[in-house]
Amino acid sequence: MKFLRLVAAIVVGNLITIAIMTALWAWVMSELVGAMDSVFESSDSPYHHDDSTHTAPPIDWEPDLSTISKPSGPTAEEREKAQQHRRNLRSARQMCQFWREQYRDEPTKRNDAYKTNACLRLKNLRSR
Repeated sequence: MKFLRLVAAIVVGNLITIAIMTALWAWVMSELVGAMDSVFESSDSPYHHDDSTHTAPPIDWEPDLSTISKPSGPTAEEREKAQQHRRNLRSARQMCQFWREQYRDEPTKRNDAYKTNACLRLKNLRSR
């Protein structure tokens, strides 16, 4: 029972501390906002804003297109990606041809399924 009373006392103490800290924080914030309002409202403040409107003259500006560099072809990453795609196409073409020949030699459902999947992969790679 003493343990529960101790835990309850600690919890109540923490809640009281949180309430006091929240009240102090609210008071400090209200003082800060009041001080900032007085700074912004004073006429000698550099932050004072009068209600007159200022308009800037339009700027006539044309970009100098001669300084813009043209893209210099594909990057190394793009070249590597294209080369990898060609390798994948070649491999898929060989697999499709292999399974076509296997199915011609031995027309089983298994060979037909492998042929269909290999040729479908080739078709998908060609469409990219």
